[in-house]
Amino acid sequence: MSDTLELENQIRRDLWSIRETYDETIEPARRATGSQVKASKEPPLPISAHILDVRVETFRDLHYWCSFILDNMRGADDKALTTRVDLTVDGMTAFIETWTVRIVGDFPADAENLAKEMGRAARGLRGVVQETGARRFPIGGCPEYGTSDMGERIPCPGELRALLRKEDDLLPSEVACSLDAQHRWAAGEWMQLGRRIIAEMTG
Repeated sequence: MSDTLELENQIRRDLWSIRETYDETIEPARRATGSQVKASKEPPLPISAHILDVRVETFRDLHYWCSFILDNMRGADDKALTTRVDLTVDGMTAFIETWTVRIVGDFPADAENLAKEMGRAARGLRGVVQETGARRFPIGGCPEYGTSDMGERIPCPGELRALLRKEDDLLPSEVACSLDAQHRWAAGEWMQLGRRIIAEMTG
């Protein structure tokens, strides 16, 4: 029982690590271009082949395990799952995490493979991040607003993360939203941002 619980926790820790570090591996390139990756017609991002390999392999592994769950798991009514998986790293890691206990209990051999692959992906992403010397910390919900498909003003559902870089880094530290690249604050704006977040929380 303890071995099973340890395996479950290991998988969850690595999924969390993947979720937290995946975007950070490309953050310098995204910051340098001033925008998110949008279209194939745009110039290629200044990113190394090694980083691309790590990201592609991670995404491919997550996609495989989402497909494994959809193909092998059954719902409470014993029918095949019809869940639509959000094919982002955040969406796929959250989906896999939801089914981790069932995978470990019903497919122990596959669970071992899942743990190995998620561990390898997590280590690969952490290695890339450590090379840049950057550290990321979660802060909370984004205080900005966006527009719905109906044109309504709605709160941004993104999460704020502080990206702290080394003093000799050519790029500055910043706080950025996980969903909207326009929602970002330089270090000199953090105190004002903090007051705004507190005001949002206290109503």
